[in-house]
Amino acid sequence: MHQRVTYGLRFFKLAGLCAMLAVVGCKGSDAPRAEPTEPSATTTQSATPQVETAEAATAEAAPHAPVADPAVADSTVAEVPDAQSTVSAGPIAEAVQPSALPPASREAGAVPAGANVASDAERNQTLAADWPKPQAVLFVSGQQHGYIEPCGCTGLENQKGGLIRRDTLLTELRDRGWELIPVDVGNQVRRIGRQPEMKFQTTVESFRTMGYRAAALGIDDLKLSSIELIQMAGSDGLTESPFLSANVSVIDESFFPSHRIVESGGRKIGITAVLGNEHKDEIQSSDIEF
Repeated sequence: MHQRVTYGLRFFKLAGLCAMLAVVGCKGSDAPRAEPTEPSATTTQSATPQVETAEAATAEAAPHAPVADPAVADSTVAEVPDAQSTVSAGPIAEAVQPSALPPASREAGAVPAGANVASDAERNQTLAADWPKPQAVLFVSGQQHGYIEPCGCTGLENQKGGLIRRDTLLTELRDRGWELIPVDVGNQVRRIGRQPEMKFQTTVESFRTMGYRAAALGIDDLKLSSIELIQMAGSDGLTESPFLSANVSVIDESFFPSHRIVESGGRKIGITAVLGNEHKDEIQSSDIEF
């Protein structure tokens, strides 16, 4: 009986001590208690393979990239998107591949010497700075192939071309007092469908805005819908189009004149457009007579 009372007192004392500890723990902090050490160690161990997997994937994606210390790696990662945006298919991809460049060439704006992009000197040059004022200037363009703006594969700042830049160049030359005769040799698009038709329409409107005096119908242009071609580029009694053709007619020869005579610098200049015989077999439409 005495032992049972002793055990009972010990039980109540132990229960009271546990209750006091629980109260002290609640008063000390309302935040959840930390997990035991073993689960944390398990979490750390499970995260390690993920890091190794990511490093392995990076090594596979860029086998030529050297391993760098963390400070250098951070600065390199910030440049990767710009470097990747310069990569395209063909020789340019091999020339501008980030892993193939020396460290000095990976700096912002730096490109390898053999890359097919405009240099700083080319971008900032003054065209024909020492030329005297000519009587007239034939400004020749062509083979646009749907690129109404540069594709951007190596960065727009590194590329030439596009309708906006062409207009800028025409404006700069006209500001010198030069009399320009803009002409185009054709092939504004290279595919068929609604998107090429929209690009062709944009080009035709741009030609009128830039003051083009003559433009040829390229073989790729003639692959567009004949009705769309006439509506977009044909001449009628109300609107004169710069597009000409001496040996190809679309539905009716009146839509595209055979030649045009322009005056510039006190001279009369005759302009015509002729499609080569080698393209005759490429014409599939019955609306087009070669």
